[in-house]
Amino acid sequence: MNIVAPIRNIFGSKTQWSHLLIFMLIEVLLTAFLYILVIPLVFWTIYGEGAASDKIGSLPISIFIGEWAPLMVILIINAVCLYRSLRKCNIRRAKSYLIIPLVVTCLYIVRVPILNVAFSLSQ
Repeated sequence: MNIVAPIRNIFGSKTQWSHLLIFMLIEVLLTAFLYILVIPLVFWTIYGEGAASDKIGSLPISIFIGEWAPLMVILIINAVCLYRSLRKCNIRRAKSYLIIPLVVTCLYIVRVPILNVAFSLSQ
């Protein structure tokens, strides 16, 4: 499969701004929800409290999953949506699914300062 031609078509197409903004907002909120609520609750439900959970929580793989699982979920969702858009020849939406992961990844890298500002404003 030639991958250069679809990428040229995607970047040459017009951006569907309403689709881009709506899905970017949804994915940023979903990432925050996963990072703040879901991942800690799932970890606590599986491992519980106590010395064993502290030992498991300090393992590098647990730290990696806890920190990067929300971003990986969003990137997988975008990859599936990009694939479906390309299969249906919906190039305008495919461009959104290429732009959104770049923006969400940049925001995710600076998530700690963003969350600190958000929590300090709420107090």
